[in-house]
Amino acid sequence: MIHTAKPQDGRELITRLREGYRPTDDELIAWNVASTVDALRSEIKEGDLDWIMPNIELQEGVRAAFYLALVKPFAISSEVRSLLARRFDSASPSLRTELLWRLLDDPSLPLATHQRLFDFVKDHWDSFQGCLSYLGTPEEIVLSVLRRIAECPESKRWIYLCCLPQYAADPIAAKGILVLASASSDPFMAVVANSLLKRFWSDQMDNTSV
Repeated sequence: MIHTAKPQDGRELITRLREGYRPTDDELIAWNVASTVDALRSEIKEGDLDWIMPNIELQEGVRAAFYLALVKPFAISSEVRSLLARRFDSASPSLRTELLWRLLDDPSLPLATHQRLFDFVKDHWDSFQGCLSYLGTPEEIVLSVLRRIAECPESKRWIYLCCLPQYAADPIAAKGILVLASASSDPFMAVVANSLLKRFWSDQMDNTSV
């Protein structure tokens, strides 16, 4: 039976991982959702990088994705950023879709890198869809995106817009968020929103009713 971590037992699970427990792929998939990972991240200390980093550097698939989610509290440390950049250059498209979230945790990321990451998302759209269940079901994604946009660094907000087309169960609400974002004071967020509207709602662009 897969143990599903809750906020109150995040400490217990992190202790098991510190002691060398190697989760199964099924456990990793079950744990790598926002509600569980948020509980686990609150227990991560700098010393935990000793067992987290090798799993990011040497593993692939669901294992690497889970440990990438855990490392967020230290995602802007020079050691972690060096590893993220190195892995992104050589990783498969599916792993890059996980790596880019950690790269975007850096509020000082150059605009050219943001553009490179957005170009990657556009070019590997199907691979990007594979990581969206982390944020919730299609029925939950609109509310989840709004919450994340409210909490994340301003420079990271654009990536959440990419979670809406095709995945959201409510396409009208998804389009509405993109229409609002297309007038954002953040020029890059506006570029992303307009690009997504053109790609997924081009036949409705003359319809101002949302």
